[in-house]
Amino acid sequence: DQALEWLVDFNCPKVISHPVVALFTDMLWTHVAMYYFLIGRLYFFITLCVFAVSQAILPSTEGAMSKEGNVAIFVCRCFIYLGSMCHLLIRSVRLCYKDIRDR
Repeated sequence: DQALEWLVDFNCPKVISHPVVALFTDMLWTHVAMYYFLIGRLYFFITLCVFAVSQAILPSTEGAMSKEGNVAIFVCRCFIYLGSMCHLLIRSVRLCYKDIRDR
């Protein structure tokens, strides 16, 4: 990761287009970065589906005003709020810790 940043900072098209650099970046993407990227997108897609179900689909069904319907909507909304807020909270705490440590 650091070596790739150094190559970008060097600003030389010959070096950055070298086959070894291309091999390195391909290996980095296929073995490390791709999985984190796909996990993040999968989490976003699941959250989006749960949001659509809790906001548009469940309230429009016939049993939406029943106890079970209200519990289902509540559970979906709790998943959305807690899942999103916990992710944002963890990210904010990490960034805050990093800023304090680097000071």
